Amino acid sequence: MESIGGNKSVKNKNFNKKIKTSFLFFIFLAFFIFSVSPFVCADQLNTTVSIYPQVQSVLPEENFIFNIYCNPAEPIKGFELQMLFDASLIEVNSVT
Repeated sequence: MESIGGNKSVKNKNFNKKIKTSFLFFIFLAFFIFSVSPFVCADQLNTTVSIYPQVQSVLPEENFIFNIYCNPAEPIKGFELQMLFDASLIEVNSVT
C-alpha cells in the first residue's frame, strides 16, 4: 500500500514536468514567431524582438517574470503582442 505522501510526491513531479514543458514550449513558440516576423515586411528587416530570459525553471505556485524587448527599425509608440499559453498551467498576474 502506498502512503499519501508518496502519492503526492508523484503528482507534484508530474505537475512540475507539465509546468516546465509548457513554459519551454511557450518560450520556443514565441521565439519562433518573433524570429519569423522580421521577414513579413521589408520595413521590418532591422526590427528585432527578443525574450529575456529565454529559459527558466519554476516551481508550482512560484511567480516568474520575463521581459519582451522590441528594437524597431523605425521609431514606434508601441507594439501589440499576442501570447498563447495553457491557462490551466500558467496564470498571468500582470502585464506592464
